[in-house]
Amino acid sequence: MNSNDGGRTPINNILSNPYPNGIQVPTGSSLGAATFVGQNPNWFDSGFQIPSVWSFSWGFQYQVTKSSTIEASYVGSRSYNLNMNADYNIPSLDVRKTCNYLEGGNAAFCNTQVPNPFKGIPAFNGTGYYTANTVSYYQMTLPFPQFSGAVQQYGRNDSWIKYNSLQVNYNLRLRNGLNLVGNYTLAKQIEQWGFMDRFTNTPQQGPYFLDRPHLIKLTAIWELPFGTGKKFGAGSTGLTKRLISGWQWTTFFNDAVKGYPANLPSNAVMLKDASKIAGGGYKGSVDWKAYQVREWNPCVLQQNVNTGVIAPTTASIGLGCGTDFSNNWGNYAWLETTNYAPGRLAPNRSGQIRVHHAFQMDASLLKTTRINERMRFQIGFEAFNLFNHNYYGRDNINTDPTSANFGSVIPAVVSTQNILPRQIQVRFKFNW
Repeated sequence: MNSNDGGRTPINNILSNPYPNGIQVPTGSSLGAATFVGQNPNWFDSGFQIPSVWSFSWGFQYQVTKSSTIEASYVGSRSYNLNMNADYNIPSLDVRKTCNYLEGGNAAFCNTQVPNPFKGIPAFNGTGYYTANTVSYYQMTLPFPQFSGAVQQYGRNDSWIKYNSLQVNYNLRLRNGLNLVGNYTLAKQIEQWGFMDRFTNTPQQGPYFLDRPHLIKLTAIWELPFGTGKKFGAGSTGLTKRLISGWQWTTFFNDAVKGYPANLPSNAVMLKDASKIAGGGYKGSVDWKAYQVREWNPCVLQQNVNTGVIAPTTASIGLGCGTDFSNNWGNYAWLETTNYAPGRLAPNRSGQIRVHHAFQMDASLLKTTRINERMRFQIGFEAFNLFNHNYYGRDNINTDPTSANFGSVIPAVVSTQNILPRQIQVRFKFNW
């Protein structure tokens, strides 16, 4: 409960009577077939199965020299019966074809208004159906026209994830306490989630949102050569021994080489050979230092919902894409599909169009001092993102085909920013 001025004025008797209008009681099954009429409810399938995950790996290790080893492994996993959702309240494929221009239909026919059979029925009170004089012909073709939407079915076991990778590790131990570890991972992670076309139950497959084909990690750990048992100051004693002994330098480098796969528009398709069109498609030469980072061609054609005529969007003309697309689509790379056309479920992704990749180096300088057999004291100087590398791989690319920012992102340090600006900290730890 809140006051009329945004909580600045206290509400009297709120503790003694916190619900002055009573508590809303769920209707349960008391309304029968009238439950949620006029609304767009969702439901969870009672036959949902618990998902399963299989993980497996095999590899070998080979000693290259007395001080180095190399290890190569195949690591994979399969996740089955994962949860997904889908539209449930949809008509037959034949009905959809009468509405879709791409299949010889006409959207205007399905948008035709017919008398509303639900007007004035008390069960629909509070919804648009209660007062509307007409509804669309398409709405009346639904299996359950009394609901206002597609009614999402949750708890489907149609989704899966597959992961395959080659992981190579090289370990090198040098003299004077220097250890080097290098790792390279070549991986592919794909998922099946949702439907490209729910009317034909054509599944949607593509890269998983965490898919990264190449990942390089380098780690260096160096025990500085000072103090007991080291090259310098091995014979020191007392306070000098405690000050110069126990220093360790660590550096960790992580580069994903390529970023995560970008989300693509669900209501627009890339035209054939768009990547070969002058100025079209994704070229891979993204300027991540720009104010507005353009990741793909923003030129979009749009099919009129009533006439089926294809023409450039207003935003595309404003961006200088031109009006002539008669010759192999000209500069245009996208076609915004009209109503009732099969549409991909969001998110859908492409392995060829990827967001900003992560590059990060962390470093630390640690000093451990042994006080006695039971107690140790450690001081650490640590730097995260040492080179202050900016990373905008979590910022969402604009996927609205009608927007002038389509296919681009305007970088900003927001909550989606994973790698923060360079941070330096000093920490202390006492073990006993």
